[in-house]
Amino acid sequence: MKTAARFLLGAALAAGLAACAPGPDRPHAPPGPAPVWEGRTPADVLRDLEKRRRRLRAFSAAFSLTVSPPPRGRPSTLRGLLVADLRGETPRVRLQVHGPFGGVVFDMVRDGAATRVYVPARRTLYRGRTGAAPPGGGPLADLFPALLADPARARPRAGTRLEVTGGEVRLPLENGELRLEAATGRLLAWRRAGAVVTYGDYRAPAPGVEIPTRIQATDTRRRIECRLSEVEIDGNMAGAFDLSAYRPKRVLPLEALHPEP
Repeated sequence: MKTAARFLLGAALAAGLAACAPGPDRPHAPPGPAPVWEGRTPADVLRDLEKRRRRLRAFSAAFSLTVSPPPRGRPSTLRGLLVADLRGETPRVRLQVHGPFGGVVFDMVRDGAATRVYVPARRTLYRGRTGAAPPGGGPLADLFPALLADPARARPRAGTRLEVTGGEVRLPLENGELRLEAATGRLLAWRRAGAVVTYGDYRAPAPGVEIPTRIQATDTRRRIECRLSEVEIDGNMAGAFDLSAYRPKRVLPLEALHPEP
C-alpha cells in the first residue's frame, strides 16, 4: 500500500511536470504552430519543458493505478482522487485511495518536505520527511527516482545534439534520454535509471495547457500504469490538504508503515 501511494504521487507529479494541464475526457489540438527544431539545442528544449510546466498551477483528478504483475498479496488496481497545487517552490499533493466499495483505504498529503498518511482502518496517522524512495524499499522502489524527478531538470549529455527522426526528437541525457513528438513538442518518453516512463493520451482543459492522462513506468520486473480522468484545473484549494477532520488514535513515524513483501 505504501509504495503504491508513493508511486501515484510520483506519477501525478511527473504528469504535471512533464508537459502541462489536464483536460476532461476529450483530446485537444496541439497548442500553436509545430515547433521548429533546426538550430535548437538540448538546453533550449529543456527550457521549453520548464515553461510548459509553469502553466499548470493546480488541478484535481480521479485516478486509477494498475500494477502488472501485482506485488504479492496486493491488489493489481487502485482507484481514488488526486489533488495537486504546483504553485510555489514546494508542490503540494493529496492522494486519497478508495476501496472496492468506495471507502477510504488511505489518505496521503505531501507538502514540501513533510508527508502525512492517514489509514482509517487503523485510525493511525503516519508522518515524516518526504523522501525519493519509500521507507522499507520493496520491489517497486527502483521505479521511484524516475517518477519523482522533473524531466525539465535533466542534464543533457555534453557535446550532443538533438536527433530528429521518424517523427520524434531524441534528446540524449547524462543518464538516459528524452523523446518528444516532433509535430507538437509533447514529451513521449523518458528513459532514466533503469526505468522507462512514457506519457500519452494528452488532454487540455484550456488553450495552451496540456497534461498526459496516461503515464506508464516499466522496468525489468513490472509495469505500472496511472490514468487520470475528470480533470479540473485551478479550482478552490482551500482546505484541500487538511487532514484535521480525521481523529487518529495513534500518530507514528512514516517508517512504521509496513513495507511491501
